[in-house]
Amino acid sequence: MKAYVLFLCSTCRDIIVEYSKQVIKLEKLLFELLSEALGLKPSHLNDIDCKLTLGTSKPADNDCLTVLLQDHIGGLQVLHQSKWVDVPPVPGALVVNIGDLQQLISNDRFKSVKHRLPALQMKFQPITIEKAKITQDPRIFHQPPESGDEYCINSTICDSDASHSTKRKEIVAKVKEASETWGFFQIVNHGIPNGVLEEIKDGVRGYFELDTQVKEEFYTHDPFKPVVYNSDFDLYSAPMTNGRDLFMC
Repeated sequence: MKAYVLFLCSTCRDIIVEYSKQVIKLEKLLFELLSEALGLKPSHLNDIDCKLTLGTSKPADNDCLTVLLQDHIGGLQVLHQSKWVDVPPVPGALVVNIGDLQQLISNDRFKSVKHRLPALQMKFQPITIEKAKITQDPRIFHQPPESGDEYCINSTICDSDASHSTKRKEIVAKVKEASETWGFFQIVNHGIPNGVLEEIKDGVRGYFELDTQVKEEFYTHDPFKPVVYNSDFDLYSAPMTNGRDLFMC
């Protein structure tokens, strides 16, 4: 883990390190399953050094995989057949999104998924509104309806406990179908202790609940900074802002 993590606030520093280590351990298994789903030897994607990302706010991911952890509130949606699909949070599950690079490597067999997190009712004002002392949400936070704003429900869940060869084939088949059809899947029994999952959610939530003056130390829109905290990551490119604070390291 890079040294700059040591300078993060105490609410989330230690658990970010531990959670990252746990997900990196899971990385090997995920790429093995995807390799087998493509009909290749299990080590193929690991051998060519594919990497995953821990969470993102971009509408699509340009890497191989992105691993997301939802809390009980949920809100994640993916675009499927021109409809925005709710991804219900599953206790203990991780969401694995196929990225652009993985779609390229698979020769378009796997689909890079477009996703979003519509603004929910917020307990805390985004830092940009706090700093400007604005009392009402500006119009740039109002999302116009899209052609794909129709909803259905999906719960694509794969069990990663592949201790038996027969069960592993079933898991690979589910991963293959989900990656080709949906561009994502949720994975359970992944080996990361529930205590770590709950602690990382509590740690990140604790960071956002800190006083604005404390968080301002990391405030920047420069994506190349080692630690980034801001609101509206796409402020200068999107037709409307998302109204959410982002913390990234």
